[in-house]
Amino acid sequence: MAVTPFHTYVVGAERPAGLYLTRALAQENLFYKAVSLEGHERLSEQSSGHPFFVLLPSLAVPGDLDAAEYWVNVANEHDAPVVLLSSLQVFGGAGTGENHCFSEDDPVVTDSPLNERLLALEEYVRERCSRHLIVRCGAGFSLHPGDFSHQLLAAIRDGRSVELDDEILLSPTPDEDTADVIIAMIKQADCTDTLWGTYHFAGSDPVTLYDFGEALVAEASQYEDLSDINLIQGESDTLLAQLPACGDGTRLLHYFGIQNKVWRKGLSRVIGHHYRGNK
Repeated sequence: MAVTPFHTYVVGAERPAGLYLTRALAQENLFYKAVSLEGHERLSEQSSGHPFFVLLPSLAVPGDLDAAEYWVNVANEHDAPVVLLSSLQVFGGAGTGENHCFSEDDPVVTDSPLNERLLALEEYVRERCSRHLIVRCGAGFSLHPGDFSHQLLAAIRDGRSVELDDEILLSPTPDEDTADVIIAMIKQADCTDTLWGTYHFAGSDPVTLYDFGEALVAEASQYEDLSDINLIQGESDTLLAQLPACGDGTRLLHYFGIQNKVWRKGLSRVIGHHYRGNK
């Protein structure tokens, strides 16, 4: 039996976080419907519960942020709450502010078209939907094509010798953990009106890309021979430019009782799913 009065529309169910979210909702017998971001279907009222829209645009997919605006309007028409999966990218790339962990009250940095577009979508949600949860996440990964862990593993396999930044910190954040956090927030969202707002969630123990690369190789080496890999401490500017800054999850803990999760445990699960799925 469902423990939430909502019928969740997972908009972006085809994206990595959406795949994990729909699976978790099904496992908990919670009412949901998987919807494509690109779809423009009109939704009928569900007798199983009040509609609750979870919007999961990917920064790696061109057009996702624009497509999400349509669904914000649909949620507004239904007077429905919205969860928007955003990114700590609104504060700039990894290392912005000398490795500062940004809180929700810190000013954002609109120094790139991506940052500006992401911030504009957040503002659109706030204007159109009074009941909203905006979840800014760290550097999401699941080894799905497009995310930085997939790019990094591909570069390691192809080049065998890869230069990775060993100074700037980032917060690796498994998409599966993000999905679990969203479910936990949905379950509590109807308890009080004081919970609506913006929150940060990221993998605990920020690390450099070099350290993450070492952990990735160590886990992947259990499934394939990577003994000749040579990771070099350097800069890796191109990949770092796509990774968001670190975030402070204190507000999420205080309001929802949700702690940032250790990303290393998530990495082990992600690697295991990836290799077993490819067999």
